[in-house]
This record gives sequence, structure tokens and C-alpha cells, in this order.
Amino acid sequence: MDPAKSRQKGREFLHRNGFERTDRQSLFLKTGCCTGCSPCVVVQGKDFFGIGPQRVTGRCQGHALPGAFEKLNAERPLAPTRSLLIHASFQSPQAIARMKRMGILADVQPVWLYFDGPAIERVFGPSDMRYFIPLRSYRNAAIVLAGGSDHMIGFDKNNATNPYNPFLSMWIAVARRMSNGQVLGPGERLSREEALRMYSSWAAYMQFNETNRGSIEPGKLADLVEIDRDYLTCPEDQIKDIQPLLTMLNGQIAYSVGGQ
Repeated sequence: MDPAKSRQKGREFLHRNGFERTDRQSLFLKTGCCTGCSPCVVVQGKDFFGIGPQRVTGRCQGHALPGAFEKLNAERPLAPTRSLLIHASFQSPQAIARMKRMGILADVQPVWLYFDGPAIERVFGPSDMRYFIPLRSYRNAAIVLAGGSDHMIGFDKNNATNPYNPFLSMWIAVARRMSNGQVLGPGERLSREEALRMYSSWAAYMQFNETNRGSIEPGKLADLVEIDRDYLTCPEDQIKDIQPLLTMLNGQIAYSVGGQ
């Protein structure tokens, strides 16, 4: 289909289903798809559009939201758009299966398990926490994951409300340990390699950037970091303590210990 006609088709479908254009280019919002759901963000891509709903409740993720995705998917398959769930914290086997069928990805924040897990568990109870940030269940369904922090102001990489230290987040994904020392959902652990890919090659794939970043190989941007210990072999509890020694962006040194 001609790209211009494809974009117009996407706009017509969104308007028919209650989405409204914001003052930003190619961005649509829809509110009230179910109780407790924040706006769903729909961004037009090269050929059609992608969906990125965020901060949705368990009820929305498990029932209303997959239904909305399926409605869009019936118009045109969503898999090529790499549409995703943002946060995707509370899930169910049924919702994950529906995501798999449509090729929906997940942008997750493991640090929420670390800091928020103890309080949420006291309110919801262990049974309702079974599929809280269900990383292993996602991967068993071959769902591509990208890790994030939801941090916005650069306050502190370890002690902010939403820490942005990727090694802390990777440790949480591997250990599933909360700030109170308890393990939540040990069956949802990722391997170290999977956790690393969540912050590198899988994240690049989610952004359509897998041809130029996400791994160290010829032809890609020389974006890399030298660290102070071996991530794959150091004791598990040391993963969160890994520190950068040198950072390169596109082949240029952007940071080094001592400024050398």
C-alpha cells in the first residue's frame, strides 16, 4: 500500500474508534478505554501505526486492552509495527497468550519490583502478585522485552524513586529480590544473558534500530561501556554494584574514570 494512503487509513480508523489527534505530529490519544486506564498512545509508523498504552491496570491489561489491540489487529496486523505495552506490570497467562498471537512487545521496569513490590504485595496478597512483572512468562511466550526505569530527571541512578542504573535493574530481573530482602516470583527470573539483551539488543529491536545499535559488531555504532567486573560470571549479588570505567558513543569517549 502507498505510504500516504496507509497513514490516511490509520487516521480514519483511529478517528472512527474515538482517538483524537493531539498538537504533536502523528500522535493520538484515547482515554477511558476502561476504568483506571491512562491514555493509550498511538503513534503512526512508516507504514501504519504502532500502539504504546501505558500505566494501565491489571483489569485493562488482562481484558479491555488486549481486546482493543485485537480490534486494531483485525484491520491490519500489528506485529510489523512492533507495538508494545508500556510498563506491562500485572498480567495473566491469557493476556500474555493474546500478546504472543499478535506479536505485541513489552517495555518493562524491573525496579518497580524492587521498591514497590513489598507494599503492593501487602495490599494485593501473594496470589495476585503471581504475574507481577512476569519476565520469564513473557520470554517463554517469545515476547521481546525492553528494560527501562521510568526515570525522568536524572536525580540519582540508585536511590531515586525510579532508579535508572541498568545494572541494578538487570540484577532485579535475575534475582527477583525486593528491597525488603524477599524474593518475589522466583519462577519469573531471567538469565543474565536475557537481562542484558533486555537493555541492549532487544531494546534496539523495539526501536527499529537493530541494524545500527544494540550489539558490538562491524557496521554498527561504537556505543559501548567498559565495566569493572565480568557481568556474566561475577557473584549474583555483585551485578547491581557494577560500575562503568569508560563509555563510548559512536566511537568517541564520552566518560572515563578520572576523566582521562
